[in-house]
Amino acid sequence: MDHSTATFYLLRTPGERATLEVYFGARKRAALPPSTYTVVKVAPGTHEVRSAPAGSPLGGPALVVSADAAQRRYLCAAVAADPSVSTLSECSERDAQAFMSQSTLVLPEPSVFPDSAPGFR
Repeated sequence: MDHSTATFYLLRTPGERATLEVYFGARKRAALPPSTYTVVKVAPGTHEVRSAPAGSPLGGPALVVSADAAQRRYLCAAVAADPSVSTLSECSERDAQAFMSQSTLVLPEPSVFPDSAPGFR
């Protein structure tokens, strides 16, 4: 385990059809097709995380999440009642494990950290 980073598990809730993109700040970290999840490593601290259906603008409110080094956080992305909007919520490790057991792991977006922060993915 890398003790210098925080780990975020980004999961799709079951039963949806749209691909969702997940952003930390303004940077896309993942594209999640239906029934998938990914894992991203980020610098410890407070992060504004948003999601949106692929090709849609980021219009919804950010989920503000803090994570310490070596901490794991679990975020579930879902399509809202309006299919052009998505939502993010934090979920328990138990719920995340249930989602992951029914999902496929996909790779996160390539590293977006500047050269001054080597090793973050």
